[in-house]
Amino acid sequence: MAIFLLACNANEPAPEISKTVDPITVEGLDTLSNRLDFFYSSKLNGNIPAAPDGNLKFSINDTLYLGQGFYAPVKFLHDKLSDVKGVFIQVVGSSGGALASTYFDVPEIPDVSDSDTLSVIIIQFDPTDFGSTSFDLPLFFNIKITPHDQNGQPLDEGIVPVRVEPLNDDIKGPSATDLCGLTDGYWQWDVSYNPKQKPGVSTNDPDGLVFYNDPGKVWGRDGQIIHGCCCGDVSIYNQICPCSAKPNASLHFATYMQYVMETLTFYENGTYYRQTIQNYAIPLPDSSDFCANAGGLVLNKMLSVSYFGNWSVQDHNGQNQLTLTQTSATPDHAGYGNGGGGIHNLTCEDLILVERLEGQGNELYKFYKRRSNYQSNDQDYWYFIPGS
Repeated sequence: MAIFLLACNANEPAPEISKTVDPITVEGLDTLSNRLDFFYSSKLNGNIPAAPDGNLKFSINDTLYLGQGFYAPVKFLHDKLSDVKGVFIQVVGSSGGALASTYFDVPEIPDVSDSDTLSVIIIQFDPTDFGSTSFDLPLFFNIKITPHDQNGQPLDEGIVPVRVEPLNDDIKGPSATDLCGLTDGYWQWDVSYNPKQKPGVSTNDPDGLVFYNDPGKVWGRDGQIIHGCCCGDVSIYNQICPCSAKPNASLHFATYMQYVMETLTFYENGTYYRQTIQNYAIPLPDSSDFCANAGGLVLNKMLSVSYFGNWSVQDHNGQNQLTLTQTSATPDHAGYGNGGGGIHNLTCEDLILVERLEGQGNELYKFYKRRSNYQSNDQDYWYFIPGS
């Protein structure tokens, strides 16, 4: 059943809108497809090109969970020979059934496009009209996902169930569920991003992200150039160059920074435990040979920090606000902070916090995955794309 939107003025009530849609007919599938939104995407007529049987993995276990007011990340794991540069997505009916009349070509976000192993797209389903929900939630439908290379050649394909859920900010978890509260298991950081526009709000600004970070992103991966001297086959750094008025040599140092892991564990007594791991490399110009035709020496390091503190939840403008107050850290004065944020959504699978940054409408979305206390922090959470 198609949904029709009618214009109205500010003094008229919003028109009655059907909250059901038939995910079998082309019209119903097109209605659902028109509610999908991506960063940097284009819409094409027809059907997605056929793909070979591949063995790519992605971050969806069995269902893609979406909700109002946020873009959800979908990650793809690959090697250099199967580098995912974009993803075709089409709303489809049951096996052998109808397909939407259009599909999307969604490029990977540029923030991780230089990675040889990781590609990410970001997807949203907006279920609202005139400020209210236009569909009965939860809503279920299927999409076909086809990763492709830089030439648009399909690499793999699969059918993925989608579940659009009502938002929940209750720390006890969604209604009619057990063991899905804030204190059940622990939370492992997945993604943080700051969109140029608020999800679900149309503006004249181009689509995109002001900031993006996840455990696979490498900051400063190009390294840095440091200048020194080479005088008579003698390497000199941080001293006056005896054979030249200024430094006459330079070396490339493969420095970088990576936020590998963050976990949060909340306890019923109002305390929390947090752990972060950062990998990085520091340059060693004093030990490097500025006369050699090679890169400078670096020292690769890992910094693991444990944090302890208290957590609380208060209502803030109709939304529960999670506040983290750190009391100590080991080692002291190391790592980086996390003050919590508004609880945008808490489900059996995900925790989404929204941190208000300086500037009106400037928000950082922080995604965490629920993990069982019996699971390891470094467990493999990649899944093969299911066959179509």
